[in-house]
Amino acid sequence: LEAGVGIWGPDKKLVIGNSAYLEQLGQSDLALVPGVGFEDHIRDRARQRQRAGQNEDMETWVAERMREYDDDLPPSDQFLANGRWIRINRERLEDGSVISIRFDITELKETQKELQDSERNARAYLNATSDAVALIDRNGVYVDVNEALCARKKCNPGIFDRQKKSR
Repeated sequence: LEAGVGIWGPDKKLVIGNSAYLEQLGQSDLALVPGVGFEDHIRDRARQRQRAGQNEDMETWVAERMREYDDDLPPSDQFLANGRWIRINRERLEDGSVISIRFDITELKETQKELQDSERNARAYLNATSDAVALIDRNGVYVDVNEALCARKKCNPGIFDRQKKSR
């Protein structure tokens, strides 16, 4: 897995970016070379997104990216105009520069979506039966129950969505 690495100086101008970083950013109307300003780069990316049919408000998107740059720089996932997903990790250096490390996580996002779809299908299947069904882990902890069981026991099946309950 090749990481894209770019460094933006304290003046918010590109200092350097490796080939993977520049490749992950994709084609651009703006040559991404040392000295290019971060906001100019972000505005160019917003135009790319609009051409790709992403209908978000360009000024709002630019403002969010600029705020992310200025804030504590939490890791973020971004969907690119070319259909790929990138995880961006940023670290602010002592001099105010920002190092940006980008990983292509498209396969991870696709796997997550497949898992969510599978879980949704399993939930629909469990709720389609009139039989009472409970999923219990090896420690005897209820992990999930279907609607039929809850109807009989007068419980809320959503209680298991985010937490485990003991019997």
